Amino acid sequence: MKKKVIQTVILLVIFIVLGVFFAFPLYWTVLTSFKTSAQVFVEKPIFFMDTLYLDNYIEIFTQSNVGAFFMNSLIVAGCTTFISIVLSTMAGFGLCRYVFKGNRILRNSILIIRMIPAMIYTKSENPDSPVDYGYSTNMLKGTTRLLFFNRGGDDIDENKKPNMNNEAGIQAMNYILELQKYAPAEWMQMGWDEANQFFANGNAAMMEQWPGLWLTCQGEGSAVKDKIGVAVAPGKTPVLGGWGAGVASDSQNQELAWKFIEFMTSKDGELLKIENTMDPCRTSTYEIQGVAESSELYDALMESLNHARTLADVDVPYISSRLCDVMETHIQEAMEGTVTPEQALAAMESEFTSEMEQVADE
Repeated sequence: MKKKVIQTVILLVIFIVLGVFFAFPLYWTVLTSFKTSAQVFVEKPIFFMDTLYLDNYIEIFTQSNVGAFFMNSLIVAGCTTFISIVLSTMAGFGLCRYVFKGNRILRNSILIIRMIPAMIYTKSENPDSPVDYGYSTNMLKGTTRLLFFNRGGDDIDENKKPNMNNEAGIQAMNYILELQKYAPAEWMQMGWDEANQFFANGNAAMMEQWPGLWLTCQGEGSAVKDKIGVAVAPGKTPVLGGWGAGVASDSQNQELAWKFIEFMTSKDGELLKIENTMDPCRTSTYEIQGVAESSELYDALMESLNHARTLADVDVPYISSRLCDVMETHIQEAMEGTVTPEQALAAMESEFTSEMEQVADE
């Protein structure tokens, strides 16, 4: 226990020093903007001021071409951002797809950095954490493979071939295993209601879940009511899921049934969901005046719909459910420690191939 306390203190000191180091330039810039020229160039720096000098701001907006300055900054910032995104995408692809000296060390370093928030809020790592765990989700009903997808893993490629046994898949598996250290031991037995209530009781700092969690958290008796925020899934790779509606072939009113489905899934029909504790699934519905502002959840949902590319279920007709079970089984075997991530992915790929070949033969 004493060793953990010392480690926590050292970690906090490091974070405080880094925080001051990165925040001070911003503070100094703002402070300097309120100084006179004489105060700026004094030998002894002025860190605190009793009176703020506002003439600098008045002069900027009345005697200089601030619009041109702003446009220049916008162009430079925009170009820098664009170039950074392009280079980062290329670097990420190379890191995931190619094996080179130092590859694993670099990937693990990135992984550890991204795990810091979950680690800080896990009491076994930081006794001063206000909650027991840094992360939680429900693992009982198919969420395991969603964690895999959200962290760069895949199931099949555009040619309907298994596409999980590769560097990206291994990295996703390792990410899950690292995340497991900061989650409750019983998370693999938690279903929807148990996991949601666990988070609503204030036992975890973060939870990855479908939007329905929001209602539980905002309900009466919730320890986290009005204390939480919502964001897109890690890596901006949210998973798309949903329900389907169809008409039976022996329906006596097929045309009426189709009309009902058409309305139910329309932009206006989606509005009925809001009145019945559900959330719209069409981006056009959020564009209706007042909808986006009606819930703190909806900004994140809109962004999720814009980024979503991955389906919750494996998109192979007739055997989708079976392939989903295959993924769940082998990922959880790796989480239990009975196999390595590489062995789990190899077994997953082999079973996918076998199942898909049987369907092709039939």
